[in-house]
Amino acid sequence: MDVLSEEQQVRLNEKKVRAPPPCAAGPPRPRAPLALPAAHICRSARRLRACAPPPARPPRTAPQVELRLENERYLRKHPELRQLFKHFMATVLEEKPPNVQEFAARFFTQDGLKEQVL
Repeated sequence: MDVLSEEQQVRLNEKKVRAPPPCAAGPPRPRAPLALPAAHICRSARRLRACAPPPARPPRTAPQVELRLENERYLRKHPELRQLFKHFMATVLEEKPPNVQEFAARFFTQDGLKEQVL
């Protein structure tokens, strides 16, 4: 077991905490904060355009919160619904039907859906 002198320990600690050498370009310059316009930028039709920010949502009322909690409880009680929705979305994205509403009506009324999903 090697015992280091106090001077050797100080030098070893200095090596551990020594800052990295400065960059050749010098220290990084602080960036100015971005000046955002009153309207934010959004994507539409493959080009950027200024548009009004989305309206602020009003706070949820107690009945809305309770309904949301009930829905969450129901979905947790029935995990097969998550599988059903996943299967439906995957099928829609694979087939890319021109009329999604008609496709959904046929999808959810087809024979053997239970076997396909579960």
